[in-house]
Amino acid sequence: MFFASSISSAYLELQTVRQREKMGIKVNERLEEMIEEGCETPKHRDCRIPMASVCPPPPRKKPIYGKKRDPPTNGYFQPPDLELLFAIAPRREACV
Repeated sequence: MFFASSISSAYLELQTVRQREKMGIKVNERLEEMIEEGCETPKHRDCRIPMASVCPPPPRKKPIYGKKRDPPTNGYFQPPDLELLFAIAPRREACV
């Protein structure tokens, strides 16, 4: 019984190999045809982009957000040592 099952599996494998070879030949032939023909744009009416019946509206202006703020009623905070932060340090002379 084992012998019969191995023969049937070998036969099925041989069938699939033959089918693959046939398909491989068909696929290769089709690829060669496609390469020779080149790429083409579909020309069927269903494949075309429909013509616009009405023009789209013009773009709208962006809304202006926010408004200019008034300065604070008490004034801005002015720290006493703010000028020291921006003061330029004197350059050091090179030793001769």
